[in-house]
Amino acid sequence: MNSVTRWNPFREFDDLFANLSAMNGLERRGRSEWMPPVDITETPEHYAIAMDLPAIDIKDINVEVKDGLLTVSGERQETFESNKDDVTRHRVERRYGSFSRGFRLPEDVDGEAISARVKDGVLTLTLAKREENTPRRIEVQPH
Repeated sequence: MNSVTRWNPFREFDDLFANLSAMNGLERRGRSEWMPPVDITETPEHYAIAMDLPAIDIKDINVEVKDGLLTVSGERQETFESNKDDVTRHRVERRYGSFSRGFRLPEDVDGEAISARVKDGVLTLTLAKREENTPRRIEVQPH
């Protein structure tokens, strides 16, 4: 049985951007840097990117579009006082510090019609498609 895998332009460009960033020394992953996970979906009208950003203040999130590249960056602050003498850390698994994710926009995205909202620690970006690329049904009329 053969399976068909649908081409995902976001995956291709995300991988390309990550590789180019690493080659140029732009992606230095130290202890304070992390990469929030994302889900990317598509409908006939838009693409949606859902990014997990728990415990991040909305003022610490930056979303920008430039030259066909959508970049989401920000910083998650430590939520406990680590400089007190009476605090003992037994385990620290959550990542803190700055993050940055870049996504090359597909050609059918309207760069002026991108919205962002945060709810329950999830940033949702909605990228509207240009109307001329939205499929529409054309009814065939009798002659």
